[in-house]
Amino acid sequence: SSQSSGGGSFLDSVGVDLGHQEMQHILGEVEQIFESQPSSWLPVQSVGKLVAFNTGYEDEEELDSTLNMTFATFIKGLPHFTTKIEKGRLMFCMKKEPPQTQWTPKKMVYKINTTQDLWTVFMMSKHCVVRIPELDDFELRPFRNTRVDTIYNHIGHAIFNLGNYVKPGGGCPYNMTIKEKIASTVYGLNLLLDVPKPFTWEVYDPSGISEFKPNKNVQTFPMQRSDID
Repeated sequence: SSQSSGGGSFLDSVGVDLGHQEMQHILGEVEQIFESQPSSWLPVQSVGKLVAFNTGYEDEEELDSTLNMTFATFIKGLPHFTTKIEKGRLMFCMKKEPPQTQWTPKKMVYKINTTQDLWTVFMMSKHCVVRIPELDDFELRPFRNTRVDTIYNHIGHAIFNLGNYVKPGGGCPYNMTIKEKIASTVYGLNLLLDVPKPFTWEVYDPSGISEFKPNKNVQTFPMQRSDID
């Protein structure tokens, strides 16, 4: 059902906008609740009330209005949570990373045709590499932890991080040629945010944990070891 998969036409058309700092703050609060009780199934409504209280909102309605959707819809739109209905209540839990023996290496290909596609939420596992073949030699690797964000924001963070290497007075350890190459990549990434023409988000994940939400139009293939070496 759409409830257990977290799907639904509303999400397919709108998705969860993790573009605002406040969204990341609310998401961080939910993740923290699960850190204190991992593997638990928790009622969405109770967690919503707790998150509203912890983040300084008057009530759940005020939280919903900041999210621009109900807290339940927000949770269903995130790839690292799974939901189920139990005794008429919507429950959810945080997906655990499977042990290495249960990994399924995957290559995932997502074509970005319009700016709307950039708002797809992508859970980038800490084991994966993202490539954009239309941008020479560009590779995106997560920083230590799995990162859940919109594709737009993943690209935005890459622009910000690379930009730090080449800004004047940034103490960049690289020579001029490498600096120029980085600056050219930053320029190329900035252009992609306007999607002047379609481009490809290619994911190589030996763990197979990475996931898109919504995941329509995502092609999945078995990954070869040579893909990531």
